[in-house]
Amino acid sequence: MLAFSDPRGVLAAATLVALAGCGAAHEDGGPDGAPDGDADPAADADRREDADGDGGSTEPDEEATPDPGPMTLVAAEVALVDERACDLDGDGVGDNAIAGLGASDRAFWAAAATSLMQGYVEEGWRLTFHLPAVDDRAGPQDPDTLLVTFSGVDLEDPPNAADDFSGIEPFWIPGTQLDACGEPLCSFRSARIEAGELRASGGVAELTFPGLYARAAQVTGRIDPGGTGAELSVCGYLRIQDLGRTQTPGGPDDPTMLELFVAGGAGFGVPSIPGLSPDIDVDGDGLERLLVDATNRIVTCIDGDGTPAEGSDCWQDDAMADAFSLTGRITAVGASFAGRQPGWEGLVVGTCDDPPDASVLDPP
Repeated sequence: MLAFSDPRGVLAAATLVALAGCGAAHEDGGPDGAPDGDADPAADADRREDADGDGGSTEPDEEATPDPGPMTLVAAEVALVDERACDLDGDGVGDNAIAGLGASDRAFWAAAATSLMQGYVEEGWRLTFHLPAVDDRAGPQDPDTLLVTFSGVDLEDPPNAADDFSGIEPFWIPGTQLDACGEPLCSFRSARIEAGELRASGGVAELTFPGLYARAAQVTGRIDPGGTGAELSVCGYLRIQDLGRTQTPGGPDDPTMLELFVAGGAGFGVPSIPGLSPDIDVDGDGLERLLVDATNRIVTCIDGDGTPAEGSDCWQDDAMADAFSLTGRITAVGASFAGRQPGWEGLVVGTCDDPPDASVLDPP
């Protein structure tokens, strides 16, 4: 069995960040390189209509009065599911690597991962969803907005988890999740809310765990009036090479995220539970396969066309382009956005060569 320094943290990090769906504004969305949306939330102000209208009644209509502003939500419950909820590769069939296992095996994966993930949330991981500008929070309603996701930082020192789900708790966005200009690395640039139903999509999604990327990410679900809560489904896929170069929190003697996925239950002392296999054919030559040895370390990679590559680093071969898809369910409660964490400037990478005229974090 692999020596995990923190099994809960390892699996939770592998699954939670995979489902976070937070993404920078990159170009290549799905396997066909489809670009992500490029909606400008600052344009929302131009679309807002006068609540009274022209030629209407002079009496105020409380129900028809828009309530513009930001909305913030924090995940209180998370679960990995085995349903094929999202079509991530555009082939008309729902995707989820867990769903390809047998009934009992996928139920084990979903239950075990859910238990670990929820424990990780209870220990202080605050997956936060922030919409800087919504046309009408009462609906909620906005045909063209932006969704930012980040690992929220408690303003209290030391952090006090007791009030994190109070419905009004403020969270900072950390500097590690901002670019050099102070803009969020993790966002869905194409999002819409129609009568409370949220649909958001993005291209490459840079996640809160360093070096791990989800692609073709999607968020769907219902937000309660006023942003007091939400039930969301989050889907995305993680490429072999991204997982392979992502070390688990335990250090170099512990497995990579890729080995964690492929080893399955064997890494946790349950060898009867199989590992996951790539289910998204990114390069179009058939699905890749990865083989492990008796210690659950990768020893062979087989390209979709059948060509093998040997060695523990075979996942680095350019032919290893395929990915694992995951789907999660999130129950969130209301929160508030406190802005950038103080001192964020010292945590960003690079220099800001082209500062934006206005930040997407600032409401119009």
